[in-house]
Amino acid sequence: MGRLMWLPEVLRDAGLVVHEFDGWRERGRESYEPIGLIIHETQGSAHSQDRDEIRVLAITGSDSAPAPIAQLYLSRTGEWTVVGSGRCNHALTGFGGALLGKGNSSLLGIEAAHAQGETWQGSNLVQYRSYVRGVAAILRHTGWPVEHVVGHKEHQPGDKSDPGFDMAQFRRDVAAAIAEEGDFMEEIIPGIPNEQVFRDLWHWMSGLVQGKDGADTGDRFKFPNAIKAGFATHTTANEALRTEVAALRNAVDELRAMLTPPAAPVSPALPDTPVAPEG
Repeated sequence: MGRLMWLPEVLRDAGLVVHEFDGWRERGRESYEPIGLIIHETQGSAHSQDRDEIRVLAITGSDSAPAPIAQLYLSRTGEWTVVGSGRCNHALTGFGGALLGKGNSSLLGIEAAHAQGETWQGSNLVQYRSYVRGVAAILRHTGWPVEHVVGHKEHQPGDKSDPGFDMAQFRRDVAAAIAEEGDFMEEIIPGIPNEQVFRDLWHWMSGLVQGKDGADTGDRFKFPNAIKAGFATHTTANEALRTEVAALRNAVDELRAMLTPPAAPVSPALPDTPVAPEG
């Protein structure tokens, strides 16, 4: 397989926002034949900045691993950065899990910005959903089985604790995304990831309800509870997205009806009146 030059295109085709870190095409060793991927958390500060995390992965390395550390980085915003295309240094030879005995020359690594113990619920569901969608896109492209998606804690049991979510559930969510690609991946607004639409619409509609920006809606419009609850309570990315898409479409229809001015009344047509001849 060699260098993974297809990474940005495959992720963008899945509707994800992708950045390319300078030098990624040449970063990492060329002796590289991946057959699966390892799911990581950076386990740094809960207030870490993307630019600092990416610099560690690409340039400086860490106390435990030299750079480049991973091919991909996933921000808390759900946006991706391609860091390298070749072999990176994100895992030891596995002593557990489905990729037992495999090391960096056989594994693609994804590092998600996340502190140890930080929740994957609430606002971080955006990042979780993006993780699911990105991994599903990679599996569709490579043909790797979902069993070859392994958590760092499964690959090195007792040595690593990341990621903080349940890997069996994560694999089920990835499998669901692959099986239902058309429905799960559908974008409400073409070219804009659904997560961004949800965030922007949430802030805008909240402003309308509160009467901001000159709006005077009062209690006439309430943001759909299904979307609000989805950010806080849903644990399955596929089901959460289904619920939110349906609620969002209903909300848009209701808002459109509120903002569309009523049509002007049409006067009934008068019958033709004959004109009397002159003279």
